[in-house]
Amino acid sequence: MKTYYYCFHRRGVAACFCLIVLAALFIPMLGSAATITVTTGTVDNRLTDGRCTLREALVNAKNNAKTSPDCAAGSGSDTIVFSGVTTVNLFATAVLPTITDGLVIDGGAGVTITRTGATAYRIFTINTTQAVELRALTNNSGKVFRGVTGVGINKANS
Repeated sequence: MKTYYYCFHRRGVAACFCLIVLAALFIPMLGSAATITVTTGTVDNRLTDGRCTLREALVNAKNNAKTSPDCAAGSGSDTIVFSGVTTVNLFATAVLPTITDGLVIDGGAGVTITRTGATAYRIFTINTTQAVELRALTNNSGKVFRGVTGVGINKANS
């Protein structure tokens, strides 16, 4: 009887130790956020080419997944940064995905987002009550029809 109790106790301690180690490894991941790096200024590229566009980064952040294999997967309130990109060119009819979660888009030393053509599309639409930060970005050429709010940025939900 003593031997059985000793073995059970010893296994119990080992099992508890394993659970504590697993919890320490995985609990921080539950609330973690990803950093997604944009590596090209061509925003409308939907190809799998190893270059992460702003559109692909926004889709991955919105879906909290690796929807586009060119960018890191989103996970919670993400941060989008730019590497070697100073200008993002939106084509005339390109509408970026609506931002629906907490997000930081950090232009680092400065990124200009510009739209080619004279069509009426805003640059960003934000529809979340979570914090969204746009840092060191210049929105250029965003436009909407008369009577519609939010030329460069429209915050739809506050």
